[in-house]
Amino acid sequence: HPFSNPMDITREVDGQERVVLGGSDTTINTDEWSLIYSVDKGESWLYHLASDPKQEKNVINEHPDVAREIHQLLVKFMRENNLAPHLLEPRLELRL
Repeated sequence: HPFSNPMDITREVDGQERVVLGGSDTTINTDEWSLIYSVDKGESWLYHLASDPKQEKNVINEHPDVAREIHQLLVKFMRENNLAPHLLEPRLELRL
């Protein structure tokens, strides 16, 4: 499942029950930016694609408003697709 929380139980790979040890990161791209979102504080990255196509320089601290705006696109997507509350709730905030 593309959205999971630590300690969730999953059967995604082969039907065998496993415990998720860490949350999964999610990438949201626009024409100009790429946000790699993590539920963990300080673990999200923002890249300006025109000036950094290889995504080598994290500029999230220089452009927190851009990161928040792109994060809201993710929140909108999750709500529109009725993501389960236990998966949605930890992802409602971008923790810089």
